[in-house]
Amino acid sequence: MNIKKTAALLTLVFFLIACLFGCAKTSDIGAEGKNVAIITKGSDSDFWDDMKGGALAAANEFNINVTVEGPESEEDCDTQNEMIENAVSRNVDVIILSAIDYEKNAPSVQNAIDNGIKVITVDSDVNVKGKELFIGTDNISAGEKAAKQAVELCKGQKSINIGIVNYSENTENGKQRLKGFTDYIGKIENAKIVDTV
Repeated sequence: MNIKKTAALLTLVFFLIACLFGCAKTSDIGAEGKNVAIITKGSDSDFWDDMKGGALAAANEFNINVTVEGPESEEDCDTQNEMIENAVSRNVDVIILSAIDYEKNAPSVQNAIDNGIKVITVDSDVNVKGKELFIGTDNISAGEKAAKQAVELCKGQKSINIGIVNYSENTENGKQRLKGFTDYIGKIENAKIVDTV
């Protein structure tokens, strides 16, 4: 996602935050001075750098206090949970989270919700009740589209053997993309999945 799309998405997110706090009219968005913690899956990629840049630009536009952090590794769920707990102890108003693990992040996120913090998940969701919303891709459809493209590229072959490299087996979006892919391939007679890593 490029910086313009990320900035636009985060501007929308901050507008939604304003609405969560009861805006009366567009010029009085109601979120001024609120504290928002953005906790990404990682801190070492262009995607998260773009998200941080977009967040800071949108925060400046809406006069919202924002911190952006993420663990060094997109597999470090323990550090991400510590970041969530630290945001709770700072009594932020909103946490925007891209969860590393659908299940393992749930207790920390539920604690935030139970403490009255509004939670928005972005890109990858978490298994909790009471979050405000999830913003992300229809990952099952994305997996199906990838499978259709794979089959199209192998058109005319007697048999199609497919190996899948999934970036993460713990995130909900990774699981859904894999499901969309495997469900579609399961309908193709001459195609089979030989391995998933």
